[in-house]
Amino acid sequence: MTGSSTHASQATAPVAHDPAPSRLQREGRPSPDVLAEITRHSSEVARIGGWQLDLRTLEYVWSSQSYSMLDIEPPFTMSPLDSVTFYEPHVQGLVKQAAREAVTHGTPWDLELPARTAIGRPMWVRTQGTAVMEQGEVVKLIGTFQDITERHRTECALMESEARTQRLLRAAAVGLWDWDLVTNTLFFSPEWKAQLGYLDHELANRYESWEEGLHPEDHDRAVAAAGDFRAGTLPRYDVEFRMRHRDGSYRWILAQADLLHDASGTPIRMMGSHIDITRRKLAERALEDSERELRLITSSIPGTVSLVDRELRYRFANRHYQDVFGVSADKVVGRTMREIIGDERFAQVQPHVQRVLTGKTTRFESTFGQPREPRYGLTTYVPHRDDSGAVVGFVVVSLEITEQRRA
Repeated sequence: MTGSSTHASQATAPVAHDPAPSRLQREGRPSPDVLAEITRHSSEVARIGGWQLDLRTLEYVWSSQSYSMLDIEPPFTMSPLDSVTFYEPHVQGLVKQAAREAVTHGTPWDLELPARTAIGRPMWVRTQGTAVMEQGEVVKLIGTFQDITERHRTECALMESEARTQRLLRAAAVGLWDWDLVTNTLFFSPEWKAQLGYLDHELANRYESWEEGLHPEDHDRAVAAAGDFRAGTLPRYDVEFRMRHRDGSYRWILAQADLLHDASGTPIRMMGSHIDITRRKLAERALEDSERELRLITSSIPGTVSLVDRELRYRFANRHYQDVFGVSADKVVGRTMREIIGDERFAQVQPHVQRVLTGKTTRFESTFGQPREPRYGLTTYVPHRDDSGAVVGFVVVSLEITEQRRA
């Protein structure tokens, strides 16, 4: 669309009755009137208006749908240049340039632009135009004008939703990947590549970018997991592996995925996420090292060392529990004091347990073992507090003093 003017007059003449069916009727084809009616209704449904500018006569004609879309009551006279004012000011230059290119070179145009109707109602339109040539000269411009406001609004909402999703993914440091199993093509999101130290254009979207970056110790396991998941022998793809960073170090990655199947049940796409869990793995390793050191230290103490919570369940026990109570340390953890030391001895220590849970360190002597050959221990209970200072349990250190007592 580039404007509006009065409708071209349509002369009508009487038509003689022809009793014989026309060729169109014989062939079962619709008459011109029916075609015109179909075109009119189609234009109304699709909200498409048409226009034509004769460059020789400057006759400028709009369809009725063009008037309706722009909230104009015909007849209404406007020059082609004046009609450009229906577009928002910042895009009017694009419309004028498109029209000039069409008149000068016969170049068609197809633009989607913001506009306003005669009553100021905002809208988005798709305007298309083409040149009609005769003997190498442009003699007419013909075009369409379509209201795409709803489509544009939907597309904007979709783009905003996608942008919001991307912002959330970046904030959560989640990388995405999409593997087309039919064409064997892959897409890695910018965040996926950033986890490995690359900009989007610096790492190719191909399978080898993933496989070649795997740590040698994790390669076979990671590749096999992907293959088994595709084949249906692995019910869930939830794999941890290391990948080489651009700086030469390796980052721990948690990869999760789902499969998309076609109507026959054949997997056609595998889509998933990458999360850098390096910090978590380092923290886990530090904790394991700390626990190993703790066990080493407590194992060197000639007595039992344990951590008990407020429910009187063991959370840690050194190896000497095997020597004293005949229960390995790993089987002590999770069980209660009464279950491990027995009812009789628990009754002896219960007052001390109650005292330490009030926040007071307590020390006492106790006996254990067989009645005929009693063994003696010096036991200390030390309150264990959380960050707020609340008592959440206690540490037990029990040293055997049998030899000292017998001396």
